[in-house]
Amino acid sequence: MKDLIRDITNRHMALTESLDSALAPFAKIRVKEAEAPPRAEELVRPLLAWLQQGLLPHLVIEDDLLRPYAGPSDVGDDAIFNRVFTEHDQLRKLANEARQEINLLLQESSIREAWWDTMELSAVWALRREWASHIDFEHRRVLPRAAALTRLPNQS
Repeated sequence: MKDLIRDITNRHMALTESLDSALAPFAKIRVKEAEAPPRAEELVRPLLAWLQQGLLPHLVIEDDLLRPYAGPSDVGDDAIFNRVFTEHDQLRKLANEARQEINLLLQESSIREAWWDTMELSAVWALRREWASHIDFEHRRVLPRAAALTRLPNQS
């Protein structure tokens, strides 16, 4: 289990770094440190890839790994693990909303011009905040508890 926790932690760090890298150009435009690119497609491609190839597969893997711990237990851990699944659902919802915002940006020139001026992508920034909060919760509460439960003797 220790190796699995280390692997998950490393994966979280890699996913966070790649998300921050994908969002860096958005942030620079938002605070007027950079000009909007002539083609929005180039800017959004890394973020869309992160959503599709990074976040969503990772959530499926974690759901599968943590599902055995989610049922009621003698030590009352079901709330911790159920919260993980709730947060995963929220991340999926925000990922979908972020894709919708990006698609709107790409398809509607009038929206794109206003968007470049304000850089208000509420779902994109909400996704980043939720991701950070979720990772913190998993590292503080979920992974240590899963490790502890793995060490408990089986009870019949």
